[in-house]
Amino acid sequence: MKSPIKNIHEFIATFFLVGKVPKAPGTFGTLAAALIYYFLPRITGIVSKLTGNAGTLTGNAGILPAPSTSGAWSITENSLSNPLFYDSPLWLIFLIAFFFLGVYSSTKAEETMGHDNGHIVIDEVVGYWFAMYLFPPTLYYVVFGFLLFRLFDIAKPYPINKLQNLPKGWGVMVDDLLAGVYAAVILLVIDLIWVIVKPI
Repeated sequence: MKSPIKNIHEFIATFFLVGKVPKAPGTFGTLAAALIYYFLPRITGIVSKLTGNAGTLTGNAGILPAPSTSGAWSITENSLSNPLFYDSPLWLIFLIAFFFLGVYSSTKAEETMGHDNGHIVIDEVVGYWFAMYLFPPTLYYVVFGFLLFRLFDIAKPYPINKLQNLPKGWGVMVDDLLAGVYAAVILLVIDLIWVIVKPI
């Protein structure tokens, strides 16, 4: 049987074969990132309770505020004033490291798959995670972050459309990183408007 990948670089660049789906690989790559972002703290929270280490990546300690009691879709001042997800800087360090891994693996994968091949989706994964860095993993943020990120990733407003012309893996990764920044800015603006105009 023919292997779906030619080397480890393709395996990483396609985000462990998620990008090998025949239709809309970028959307499926972003969806995989969103599901991981949403379920990771819930899974680790269950593990923490079972092992007696409550608070590890559960969102109940450190820099992430405790989950709102008003529902998964709610926007609160708490989520705006202290919105970071993990309770240590390790998540940001991981994102930066994963970004550079994406640059390297997509550069190598392009040698066999072609420049900015649509099945390379590690850029969507990293871009979405950067977009969500300032927001807790509630259903509201995960869904609207997904929609906004895909909008900017597909529409590619200036200068995203220019950044994709950067050489090698940089052109693959940097434009999606900026799409994530755009999505995060819109989410922050929506949060700010909500805080200002919400009913008393």
